[in-house]
Amino acid sequence: MHKRRATGGKKKAWRKKRKYELGRQPANTKLSSNKTVRRIRVRGGNVKWRALRLDTGNFSWGSEAVTRKTRLLDVVYNASNNELVRTQTLVKSAIIQVDAAPFRQWYLQHYGVDIGRKKKGPTKKEATEEGEGAAAAAEETKKSNHVVRKIEKRQQARKLDSHIEEQFSGGRLLACISSRPGQCGRADGYILEGKELEFYTKKLQKKKGKGASEETKKSNHVLRKIEKRQQGRKLDPHIEEQYILEDKELEFDMKKLKRKKGKGAAGAAA
Repeated sequence: MHKRRATGGKKKAWRKKRKYELGRQPANTKLSSNKTVRRIRVRGGNVKWRALRLDTGNFSWGSEAVTRKTRLLDVVYNASNNELVRTQTLVKSAIIQVDAAPFRQWYLQHYGVDIGRKKKGPTKKEATEEGEGAAAAAEETKKSNHVVRKIEKRQQARKLDSHIEEQFSGGRLLACISSRPGQCGRADGYILEGKELEFYTKKLQKKKGKGASEETKKSNHVLRKIEKRQQGRKLDPHIEEQYILEDKELEFDMKKLKRKKGKGAAGAAA
């Protein structure tokens, strides 16, 4: 015990140490291709998995009731701390971008619709080549009538949110981590949809706009001050002329310098 008695005597340690009293370092799981997960022995002989670096996870698309393993691409938002976005730290409830490819493949297989592909009008030559290629591909991947009927039936009830479709065209989906990487060693979560997606999209747009306009943004108080100053502003026309002349002279000097540099470079080359 670090505190002594009032008499100056040393205290004896009488409390038994417990595993739950120790303070371990935070995991601070980073987004990295060098996947690293540590096994930790905890109270009662149980085991925790401490993820230090991850780049993949299982993500669920709730409205379609499908889960796929996909790559984590970027940490874009964290409600608790912007520092976690800057350092690309994976924590529970962090908003991240994941690769849309596994979900696109599933959608094509399930509904027969290739979402997120940009349609371009092909030229005549390309059209003939594509026609031949498509015929060959159709022979290889010919579907039975049973499968065709199945896909047609599924398409009747098919609904796809326009916001999600936009994301598919970019190849990235916004998702939220719902697991705790520092406790279970996984970064699993779900694809953002509906009002939650709208909310975080607005937050991200606001963040982008704030970064761009932060330098030039002035408070109402400063704007009022400037307007008041402009009302009583008077500048002598002779002084204004001098400023204009100075600007013209400066432009002329700059042109002269450029010409000299050009001549010097040409002489060196010769």
